[in-house]
Amino acid sequence: MSTKPSAEKIVRDIKRNARKKYSAEEKIRIILEGLRGEESIAGICRREGINPNLYYHWSKDFLEAGRRRLQGDTVREANSQEVTGLRSENSQLKQFSNYPNPFNPTTTFKYKLPKESKVILSVYNIKGQFVETLLNQTQSAGSNSIHWNASEYSSGVYFYQINAGEFNKVQKGFLIK
Repeated sequence: MSTKPSAEKIVRDIKRNARKKYSAEEKIRIILEGLRGEESIAGICRREGINPNLYYHWSKDFLEAGRRRLQGDTVREANSQEVTGLRSENSQLKQFSNYPNPFNPTTTFKYKLPKESKVILSVYNIKGQFVETLLNQTQSAGSNSIHWNASEYSSGVYFYQINAGEFNKVQKGFLIK
């Protein structure tokens, strides 16, 4: 004697089989849209037809992949020229920091540029929504710094993204009032 599957199970199976498959490029596009903050995460998820939990899962995977890359966690062995380049890039990126952290309400970002580069320093909140651009200009090689007064923002975790030429790094900071 066989039992028929419930209607709920049949509907669930149909939805699962009809679910759109996203390529890595599509996932990255969706995550970057969320980081830009031009539209809410919920709005992006509704438009793309995905569950917000899936978006946050992709975001976590995206950040973990970047962290592994910076740590040199690769499947293949790199040649000596690649190792030298990665070490140089990594040492430059490690020099990006803000002090104090945690801060109330101001902090100073310090970074070192190996050559003259266009620098973009952006701040995002814990939801990945764009907060403000602190810097968007070409700066000379060497040590640089910029101050951020966050007195108009609420306490919480903020992410700072710096893009300088080929370099890109995201760090977090804590605003405590």
